[in-house]
Amino acid sequence: MSQLDAFTLTNKVRQRLVDFALNTNFARGERLNEICRRLWAGSPETGGLVSDLWVEGAFPSETAAETLDSLTRQGKFNATLARHLDERDAAPRHRQLYRHQHEAILAAQESHSGGARPALVVTAGTGAGKTESFLLPALNELWETPRAPGAGVRCLILYPMNALVNDQLTEWEEMLKAHRPNPADALSLHERNAGERQGR
Repeated sequence: MSQLDAFTLTNKVRQRLVDFALNTNFARGERLNEICRRLWAGSPETGGLVSDLWVEGAFPSETAAETLDSLTRQGKFNATLARHLDERDAAPRHRQLYRHQHEAILAAQESHSGGARPALVVTAGTGAGKTESFLLPALNELWETPRAPGAGVRCLILYPMNALVNDQLTEWEEMLKAHRPNPADALSLHERNAGERQGR
């Protein structure tokens, strides 16, 4: 993949903007054109057309040595769930986890004083498996503790925007549809979501 030189790109953009500005604000005097070019190509403090450049490193997420398979051998992840996710190609059990996914799975199992559960905040780049960082620990907990008769809602996932959750509903449905341990679970995610919208 080719690398982008942000500094070179900024200089080219600045030069193009200056050329455009000079063409659309034509001045007959050569000296006046030169003064405008020097000012517009300069820093933003002196009248430049392009503001200061902010460069931020975008480093790839670190991978862990662990996989779902190794976590099952350590007793840190449900073996039946790992096999189910692997069979549906939702989370291959031999694929290395990202470090933040591995840490989230372990941290979610920690207990604190009074039985309090940990609150986790995961930050990572786009496509770095943030969804799995909360979904895998949640599914693991649900698989490890089957629903008691008459039990109510045991897991609630909130999204700030409908577009985000709608994008993943189909994927989750495909991931979980083969697992129906309880008749109450047969109602699909889509049907529940539709029913909630109609009830508002």
